[in-house]
Amino acid sequence: MHVHRHPRATAGLQYRRCLAFSDPVHDARVCELRRPQPKAGAVDATLGKRDDKYCVRHHHIGGYHSDTKLFSRQEVEIVALRDLVLAALNEYVPKFLEANCYAPPTKLNLLIWGWGINMRAGDINFQHVHPDAKVSGVYYVSVPSPPQGSEEGAIMFADPRPRAHMNRVQNQTTDITVIPKAGMMILFPAYYEHAVIPFRGAGVRTCIAFNAKF
Repeated sequence: MHVHRHPRATAGLQYRRCLAFSDPVHDARVCELRRPQPKAGAVDATLGKRDDKYCVRHHHIGGYHSDTKLFSRQEVEIVALRDLVLAALNEYVPKFLEANCYAPPTKLNLLIWGWGINMRAGDINFQHVHPDAKVSGVYYVSVPSPPQGSEEGAIMFADPRPRAHMNRVQNQTTDITVIPKAGMMILFPAYYEHAVIPFRGAGVRTCIAFNAKF
């Protein structure tokens, strides 16, 4: 893990930290959003307009998971979120391709989809990948404060190299944990296995997860 500033940061996005395992191809980026952000309460209210059921599906136990057509909605808050995601992907995807491809693809047709997630105390998000995507990400709308020194509610990435776990040496990094905060966006290769450490405190953690393929 090292700290850097993205050399081509736009007026709205500034990459402030790069997360990587020892193989530089396996790379995730945390970006800090400097443009105006949608208000958390407005996004919460917008999600609640369409769906009010709590569900158990896929890699979740408990929690609210909207459908994956979130970015097709026309509410002002959702449009603003979609613009933020597209701006971040336009910065990240060229770096992803540079690291993973021996030559750049000749044609890219970026397709994105996203969904809203609300998690309360005791809700669980198991370790998983996003198999239908090339790049994935999450934008944190609102995040309750975890107990002092705790990683509750943090997102954890597992080393995507299976042999790294089999032949682990002392003090080797085989997972990376990021404690989220409101306004943070994390982009990562969709093959990264990731999970959320259960949060037991009060409040609701609202985030927007998204995928991109091309």
